Amino acid sequence: VAVARALQFAHDHGVVHRDVKPGNLMLRHETGAAGAEPALRIAITDFGLARETGTGSMTESGAIVGTPMFMAPEQVLGDRSTVGARSDVYGLGATLYTLVTGRPPYDGPSAQSVLKQVLDAHPRRPRAMRADLPRDLEAIVQKAMERDPALRYGTAAELADDLDAFLAGQ
Repeated sequence: VAVARALQFAHDHGVVHRDVKPGNLMLRHETGAAGAEPALRIAITDFGLARETGTGSMTESGAIVGTPMFMAPEQVLGDRSTVGARSDVYGLGATLYTLVTGRPPYDGPSAQSVLKQVLDAHPRRPRAMRADLPRDLEAIVQKAMERDPALRYGTAAELADDLDAFLAGQ
């Protein structure tokens, strides 16, 4: 939820991260006032591939940027017109998939084989790997990872709202 809210903040300020993945999330302890319990906070790191909204998923040289296992299909295709906030939502969905299943949504012997899977295959349903996973959480992950950006959450805030509702038992 915190990552989705932080992404929404970035998106509201015209920044798309383009490489949302577990390795770019950092947990840290924050100490509060004297006597207060320390709190765990999460931060999004490595904005090295971030771009202003609408600048696309490719570098000036035309190279695709991002981490294949967590890239949205439109990033793989290098479609500058569709890479944006919903691409980050996909990356967060793929990150959540990894966190709840213990495996990335796609894997293979090479970056090219993973990119091909992103374009041509659907990942295994999370409940196929974790039968104890609540159906509602699986639905959230799958919506965040919809191949068609128009079918994904429209914003990271919408994803955060659904996660909040799930955590509240709604």
